[in-house]
Amino acid sequence: MTKKIDFHIHTVSSIKDSGVVFSLEWLKKYVEATELDAIAITNHDLFDKKNFEEITVALDEVKVYPGIELALDVGHVNIVFPVTCIDELSVFSDWLFQIHQTQSDSITSEQLCEQLPCWNQGIYIFELGKSKGIKKIPSVLSSVVHVGGVPNQLRFNVAHNNPDSLIPCLFSDAHATDNDTDDRNDIQKLQNKQTYLQVDSCELEDIKRCLRDRSKISVNKDNLQDVININGVNISSGLNLVVGKRGTGKTHFLEKIKEEYSEDKYYEIKQFETARADEYIEKQRKEQSLMALHSWQEKYKTQFLKVKDYLNNDETEQENIGGFLNDVKKFANEMARSQSSQKYLLFQETEYELSNIEFIKNALVNIKEVIEKDEIWGLLLNSIKKKNNFIDVYSELRERYLKFKQENEIKKKVNEVMVEVKTTLTARTGISNVQKCSINKVIHRQQLEKKINEFLKGIVAETSLKNERLLDSDGIPASGGQAVGFALMLRLNEAKNNPIILIDEPESSLDNAYIKNELNKELKQLARNSMVVVITHNSTLGTLLEPDYLIITLKDNNGNYSIMSGEFSSSKIKDSINGLEEKSHDKFIEAMESGMDSYTKKGEIYTNLNN
Repeated sequence: MTKKIDFHIHTVSSIKDSGVVFSLEWLKKYVEATELDAIAITNHDLFDKKNFEEITVALDEVKVYPGIELALDVGHVNIVFPVTCIDELSVFSDWLFQIHQTQSDSITSEQLCEQLPCWNQGIYIFELGKSKGIKKIPSVLSSVVHVGGVPNQLRFNVAHNNPDSLIPCLFSDAHATDNDTDDRNDIQKLQNKQTYLQVDSCELEDIKRCLRDRSKISVNKDNLQDVININGVNISSGLNLVVGKRGTGKTHFLEKIKEEYSEDKYYEIKQFETARADEYIEKQRKEQSLMALHSWQEKYKTQFLKVKDYLNNDETEQENIGGFLNDVKKFANEMARSQSSQKYLLFQETEYELSNIEFIKNALVNIKEVIEKDEIWGLLLNSIKKKNNFIDVYSELRERYLKFKQENEIKKKVNEVMVEVKTTLTARTGISNVQKCSINKVIHRQQLEKKINEFLKGIVAETSLKNERLLDSDGIPASGGQAVGFALMLRLNEAKNNPIILIDEPESSLDNAYIKNELNKELKQLARNSMVVVITHNSTLGTLLEPDYLIITLKDNNGNYSIMSGEFSSSKIKDSINGLEEKSHDKFIEAMESGMDSYTKKGEIYTNLNN
């Protein structure tokens, strides 16, 4: 779930903000227009308890926190406190007033800690990027929750993308007044000067935990994970961790998710499925081999069609160049012996080769189809001119085609006459006729055969088959656990394009180092683009995964299942159906460590080993 918060609003006139006349109506309008879930009242070196209580009563649907803007010797800071600190803040505010009468405008961090008993309960927002911005967090304040305040979204993004920078926080620095000389009450200009947090509630402790995680803070709601409801249970649209004792309904909960969506929307890795690593790896090899073969076939599709046409072409096989040459020799000898050779010169004439005009015919068909497609011309500029150009090309090409076609018809007729005459002459003179043979076709066939052979030699390579085994990074045959890890990573890679990914106890046969360094990282990566739900009993996976949402399954004495869920960074989980709320600590330890006794005992054992 996401909450929108403004951590810095001025409401009363102070030494550094003189002339501010508080307007409760303006503040109501601002909160409504920007759809805020929480605000903090932080005036310059001043806390006005009466003003704060008036705002709290009026904005009963918004969480209002007390605070103060201080000029420390190390830089400006806004501090947001729990509501329980208002009396201490009032006393501290009076002390500040007295101090500023006698010394400089700033105080030291040590003075702050001495004069304000609840100093360590606040959220410290140090200014970033300004002349009075923080250079270094004072050691005395290093233990408090601290972030960096920025004036606009550009500065926020720069700081957010810099891992060495303080986690950024954007606030309005607005003046809650109807009239302001600096336009710091212009709601239109203040619309995009708030911070979104990925948190279930606006309780200060939940906000503190959230502010420690850079990935759960943004100026754009779409950059954060939101909450969806499955069968009455709230879960994150990002990374979810499901834990609970055996038989409490974890797998049953996955089935409820599957009932909400069609099969093409989710990818499931079932319980114990990853343990069958060899079977899955072999399946992957076969599938990848078939995919590789298909890709290979598609790559050479055109060449294979040419080979197929060559094999199916019966006409070329009829061209017998050997027989033709023998006939030519025989004909030459007979003509030499014959006294009529000069009379019958027609024997020396060869038939006309017909022009190939099929490609021109195909081109004309395609061009005509384009010309007749009105939808195409409607998409173009100067369509009439361009269409006329196509028509000119079609007309000119058609004339050429008709001319070549006519010439071919004449050649066919001449060839037929020549065949008849040669037949007659052969019968009268006794000279053998030469069988028909197209030298061009023979040459073309030989060239085609040469190209086919070169193509086949280029794509076909002989390989010896061998029994391949999965090897580790050192070239040693992988262990069972390494094979499982490899198979699991293949499954996760296969799952990555699915909107929902369901994983039931992926830790089988994996050591804790692999879970920490490889599996957790991959699961977090998947959750950037998919809703991921992970069931586990492994404490390394459960505690170090740091999901967006924690889901704990329970079973009562009557055998009824119940499910509680909440932000992992929060200390609370809720049963949305029954309206129950509990601290997550004990339930989580019970699921991960089989109860507090085991958790405590483990701690003692580790301590003893260390000693």
